[in-house]
Amino acid sequence: MSTLLVSEVGPQLARALAAAQTTRDVVEVAQDGQRVAVVLNAQQYDSLVETLEVLADAETVTAIQQGLADLTAGRVCSTEDLAQELRRRGRL
Repeated sequence: MSTLLVSEVGPQLARALAAAQTTRDVVEVAQDGQRVAVVLNAQQYDSLVETLEVLADAETVTAIQQGLADLTAGRVCSTEDLAQELRRRGRL
C-alpha cells in the first residue's frame, strides 16, 4: 500500500487509479500526517460492500455458521444425492 499527500493527489491521481485497476494496489491519501481517503478499484469496493451487507444480516450469518457446523460434523451429501432428493420432492 502506498501513501500520497493531499498536495500530491492531483498530479498523482492518474497513477493511483492505474495502480488500483491493474495491480489492485490500495493507495492511501494523507493530509497533515493523517489518512483521509483510500483509493481502491471498483471490484474491491463492491466486494467490501457486499461483505458488509452479508455480515449485517444476522439471519444470513446464522445460516453460514450452521452450514459450517454441518460441514465440520460431516452432515453433507453429494450433488448427485441432492439432485435426486430435490427431484423426489418435485423441486427440480
